[in-house]
Amino acid sequence: MKNLKTLSVMALTAAIMTGCSEEQTAFDINNVPGSATIQGTIVYNEGTTIENGRFAYDYRPAANLPVIVIVNNNDYSGNLNGETVFETVTDESGKYSIEIPAPLMNGEATVRTADFAGVHKSVVRKNNQIVTEDKNVVYGTTKTINFRSQSITYCDMVCTERSAEDIPTGMVEYATLTGKIGQGYEMLFNNSVVNCFTEVNGADVMLNITYSNGQEFTYNVTTGANGTFSVLVPVEEFPASFSYGVEVLPYEGTFTTYDYSIDTNSYRGYTLSGYYAQNYGAANTNGSLSYPLSTSVNNVEVQAMVFEPNAGQDTYNYNAYYFFQPLQWVSEVTATEE
Repeated sequence: MKNLKTLSVMALTAAIMTGCSEEQTAFDINNVPGSATIQGTIVYNEGTTIENGRFAYDYRPAANLPVIVIVNNNDYSGNLNGETVFETVTDESGKYSIEIPAPLMNGEATVRTADFAGVHKSVVRKNNQIVTEDKNVVYGTTKTINFRSQSITYCDMVCTERSAEDIPTGMVEYATLTGKIGQGYEMLFNNSVVNCFTEVNGADVMLNITYSNGQEFTYNVTTGANGTFSVLVPVEEFPASFSYGVEVLPYEGTFTTYDYSIDTNSYRGYTLSGYYAQNYGAANTNGSLSYPLSTSVNNVEVQAMVFEPNAGQDTYNYNAYYFFQPLQWVSEVTATEE
C-alpha cells in the first residue's frame, strides 16, 4: 500500500484559515477529535469482447492511480467555508487506504480518481458482421460517501470511460437511458396456455445511438436484476433528443411448451432445447427519444427475445409466431401456475 500523501498540517491549516473570520481562525485541525479511514479497490473496464457468442468484460485494477478525497470544511466546524483536499495512490492491485481527520458526527466526502487515458474495446455491428473495435478514451470516476470518527468506510469504485476523440463538441450533459429486455414463455393458467413475456437477466445488448448530425455510437451493456440495463449517453444541453436501436445477442436456452392431451383433458409440459433470438419487429427495438428540460431519464421496454427450437426434435405444436406481437409482461416468479 502506498503511503498517504496529504497536505501538511501547516499547509492544511493555512488552507482552512484562508478567508476566514477571526472566529474561524481559532479552528485548528489538530484539535479534530478523531480520524476515519477510507479504503477500497478501484478497477476499470478495458472493454468488451465476444467469447463463445457472449460479452466478456475485461476488468483491470487501476494501479498507481491518484485518489483525491474532498471534504467540506464546515463538516469540521460550522463556522468554516471552503474545502480540504487529501490524496493517496492505489497500489498495483488497485487498492488504497487513507486516514483523514473526522468529526464525531457524520461527515460527507467526495472520493475522486485522477483521469487517465486508455483504450476501450466495444462490440459493434459493421457490414452486417459483429466485430470488436478500439477507441481512445479517458477513464475516471467520482463517488460521494459518509464517514465519522473512529470508523472505516469502504469505497470501491469502477472507473467509467468517455470518448477522447469522437464525441461531438458541445456535449455537456448526460442523458440516462434505461431499459428492460424480455423473453417469451408459455404459462399454464387455469388449464389454459397463456403466451407472455418475462424479464431476462444476463442478456448482452448493443445499444446504438444516432445523433441528429448523423454520428453514431454503440454502447455494450448486459442486463442485470429484473432484466434491466442503464446507459449514460452524452448529449447537448437539455432538452435533447436522439435515435436508438436495440440489438440483443442470441443466447442458448430451454423452453417449456404445453401440449393438450385429449386422453387426460389437460395440458402436459415438454422441455425444448434451442436458443433465443431477437424479434427486430418488436415494439421499442428502434425509436427516438426526447429528454425535456425537467428530466434526464428515459425508459425503454423491449419484448425482444423469442425462442427458436433446435432442429430434429418434436416441438409439440410450439409456434414462435405467437410471440411476434405485444404481449403482457408476467414474471415467472410472481405468476401463479398450475
